[in-house]
Amino acid sequence: MSDEEISQLAYEGRYEIFKRKLAENKDLATKTDRGGRVPLHWAASGGHSEEVEYLLRMGVPVDPRDDVKYTQSLLDT
Repeated sequence: MSDEEISQLAYEGRYEIFKRKLAENKDLATKTDRGGRVPLHWAASGGHSEEVEYLLRMGVPVDPRDDVKYTQSLLDT
């Protein structure tokens, strides 16, 4: 599974597949896509709290920055 694919699953809210893929490869939780965004950015942008909570329970950084130094908090405003 690529970084882009895990981000797409996060954005689309496909929780069961998302969770299974992360269980298979925990490193995907912090992999960045071409824009420097991690799955947490995409899950939050898509409004998918299950994915966000799952990632936070995994211990991912709470406010990661993308390539232009935006955090998810800034993107949500």
